[in-house]
Amino acid sequence: MRFESSILTFTLISLLSNKSVLAETDAETSDALFEFLLTMQDYGSSMTRPPTPRPSCKPGEYGCKDTNPPTIRPREDPPSPSPSDPPSPSPSESPTGACEVDVEITCTDADGTNCEDIVSPPPQCNTGEEIRSLTFTYIGGICDQSSNTQEDYCEDFDGGLSEEDESSMVCFDEASADGTAIVVLYDGMVSVGDTITIPSDSTAALGSEISCEISQEGEKKQSLKIRTSGDTESDDDLFLKDVFGSLQLESCDDTNCLVPITYTYTLENIGEIPMDITVLERTRDGNTVSLLDEIDDKTLESGETRSVIEEDDLDVCIVETIVTVVSAEADPEDGVSCMDEDQYVINPKPKDCRVDVEITCVDDDGTDCTDIMPPPFNCNTDGCVNELSFTYTGPPISARI
Repeated sequence: MRFESSILTFTLISLLSNKSVLAETDAETSDALFEFLLTMQDYGSSMTRPPTPRPSCKPGEYGCKDTNPPTIRPREDPPSPSPSDPPSPSPSESPTGACEVDVEITCTDADGTNCEDIVSPPPQCNTGEEIRSLTFTYIGGICDQSSNTQEDYCEDFDGGLSEEDESSMVCFDEASADGTAIVVLYDGMVSVGDTITIPSDSTAALGSEISCEISQEGEKKQSLKIRTSGDTESDDDLFLKDVFGSLQLESCDDTNCLVPITYTYTLENIGEIPMDITVLERTRDGNTVSLLDEIDDKTLESGETRSVIEEDDLDVCIVETIVTVVSAEADPEDGVSCMDEDQYVINPKPKDCRVDVEITCVDDDGTDCTDIMPPPFNCNTDGCVNELSFTYTGPPISARI
């Protein structure tokens, strides 16, 4: 053990005397290494002999340890960062997507029934009950267009009515049911397509017959009569859609061919971007009209709707398909415009079918058979007879053989 410590002491002394090794290191590393070597030297010496006091040294000399602790500078806090401005809000993104408009048509009567489900009424008016009011459409025209099962009484004057001119019409009850004097039922001006209602002037029923006179420019142009008894045993039946000269029957009391209906046209922005309605058109019976002016605010945000209402009368007593088409176009702020259309179809189904059978008879010259005059029966004339014709009226020839 003593041998090993002597070797260690020798080695350490050799290292301490080798200044070239220490010179190759930096000051801080050199001081640390030197301190370590001195400690190891003291440790090795303590194993063989008592420690000898170390000679004092002057600071700065080689191998002299500075007993004064190094001055430690207080740690300076890093400068506080200057307050930064709050981040500017990022600009919101504009809605993206395509322009999309949806068109929908609905149609109902006053009771809320869908127009395609409205049931046609029975056509016969004389059901045994008294008739209190009749509604007609003024169609103009002459008496030859009459179509009814009554004994026709209609007369035209001076060529009849012009369909282009407005007419003055007066209708009155010649035989009121309560036996009172003649009652004026209607007195007014009418144009082709107008509807007029001829009511009883009291709570009593209409008489058995009403008469109407139609004039144009102060001249009487047509006179007609309609039987209104309501009696089922009478030959003067009365049916909806009967035509009497310039009048066509549309209703009798609550039995009505013309049903008031309401169309609703709804536009909806089903896209994600605002749009402006630029076109709104309705087409029916080949007639197209613009409804754009019916919309006050034409700009629709996403999800918004606009509606247009149109009222009409539906004739449920005729077999005719009624097609209504509504089309709309819209423009977004940016991008391509969009469009859509919808259609509503009504197919009235009258309950009863009526047929009118008429027989005519004319000769080769077109003379009505009731107007053909018989020839003279005397063949014995002053002239010569060239040809005689006979009709065999005897028994069949086969019976004589």
